[in-house]
Amino acid sequence: MSTKKNLIVVDFDWTIFDLRILTEAMEASLGAYGLSPELFKATFAQAKDNPEGYYDRETHISAILQKAGRVEDELRTEIMGDWADLVTDLSASAFDAVEFVSFKMALPGCEVVILTYGEQIFQKSKVDASGVGEMVSSVFFTSALDGKEQRLREFLDRYERVVSINDAVEPNDSFLRTFKPEVEAGRFLILEMQREYKNAAKKRAVPIDGIVPVIDLGEGTVQVIRDFLDQRSK
Repeated sequence: MSTKKNLIVVDFDWTIFDLRILTEAMEASLGAYGLSPELFKATFAQAKDNPEGYYDRETHISAILQKAGRVEDELRTEIMGDWADLVTDLSASAFDAVEFVSFKMALPGCEVVILTYGEQIFQKSKVDASGVGEMVSSVFFTSALDGKEQRLREFLDRYERVVSINDAVEPNDSFLRTFKPEVEAGRFLILEMQREYKNAAKKRAVPIDGIVPVIDLGEGTVQVIRDFLDQRSK
């Protein structure tokens, strides 16, 4: 019998971290510089204008200042400093530590790690400020589009069973395509987080086989994972 552990891989933004709290504060902070907060949303797409498609704060600030006609290095630096302070100030309130600890305690036979995609300095600062890094065995960062799949492949090679909890529809669809044999063999479970605080337009409209929707890390999600592990053990 395999001695490998079961692994739960938890995404960060929108899965256990209410990114809305931070982004709304970043948006509002522009007013202190005589900039319209509306510029935040108007230039948001430009903030992801890089080969890997992740959100980049420096690119976003540059786009905001360009649109406002105020391309000033000193102003760019000041806004970046304010946004960094907001991460430190707000990350703990955007993360439900009680829910996360209860989730872990309910599944003592599973190792839990964080796997997050994005600009690594930004992601690390949010994770560090939230305190979740101290609650898991490891935190993995990737800024590559296929970085999560590469990690999941490594995990499936090392662990008997792997559970992925992630909010984003497109990556989950890709996980299902890539790891369909493991899903069908009962070695890989894909849970799609649909938090109430996530924009409804970005949630999956119609469920599909192979991806299980969940709304939090409460008892319902714990039971889904237990059923998956019990089925595999029989």
